[in-house]
Amino acid sequence: MDIIRRLSLGGLSVRLTYRGFRSLPPFDAPYHSFLDIDSISDVIDIDIHRTNSTGFGTGTPLFEMTGAWSAWKEEQGYFFRFTVPDTMMATWEAMCMPEADRASLYWSAGVSREEDLLINPFAYPADQLLMIFFLARHRGIIMHAAGGAFEQNGVLFAGVSGAGKSTVSSRLAASDDWKSFSDDRIIVRDPGDGFRLFGTPWPGDSRIARRGDASLRALIFLKKDTKNALTRLSSHQSIQRLLPVVSIPWFEPSVMERSLAVCDELLARIPVYELAFKLDCPIQALVRDVLS
Repeated sequence: MDIIRRLSLGGLSVRLTYRGFRSLPPFDAPYHSFLDIDSISDVIDIDIHRTNSTGFGTGTPLFEMTGAWSAWKEEQGYFFRFTVPDTMMATWEAMCMPEADRASLYWSAGVSREEDLLINPFAYPADQLLMIFFLARHRGIIMHAAGGAFEQNGVLFAGVSGAGKSTVSSRLAASDDWKSFSDDRIIVRDPGDGFRLFGTPWPGDSRIARRGDASLRALIFLKKDTKNALTRLSSHQSIQRLLPVVSIPWFEPSVMERSLAVCDELLARIPVYELAFKLDCPIQALVRDVLS
């Protein structure tokens, strides 16, 4: 028996086909608003299989993070193996074929019964890693950023952990005309009519993860400071600040080049600022100044 569900991620329709599942493993709460949405854009097909081994992992090694995940380049595409923390036991494997907009996710030997699977296999980090590869082909990237919109004017607040993304998201939530999409991970993509930002099911400390999108009008890098200051960044400054907050597979040149091309185009078309702010500053007024 097959079960089919759909997710909307970055304006792309992700069709999940659970092969041989009697019941659907539950999605974590942040995924709920992204479920069963038919996007008007391209369809990515991901088959999820209940098998213990795929026989892959014999190609060219690309990357290994001990205790987390590893990657190989195979003839069919890219193969990933994920490990459950604290067990060192491989539980999920994936074969990604981005040029065909297809992937297969395999249930490995870590769980013997379907009833013991407490979360859906298409979840962090497997879903985020697969989407990095698919988005590169569809003119998109995943950014370590909070984001939302005043009406349809989208704004990104980018920064590494501790930069203030959740703080800014919480402050802006008090504005009636502000809609937050995410406080930690945002998809940025040009579907053909200009760059847009999209909410994701990968929340940060404020647990904001909402489906929504808006035309991107400004990219703001955050800096906690003792004074408030809004500064327009040069191209050189912008690329230096951007690369550390974009998920780029540096180990695979072809995908890396596509992701970097998206970054170059983004900086050429979207104004970039640094916002130095005190913890008690009026964030709403500063953001409106950028949009005006």
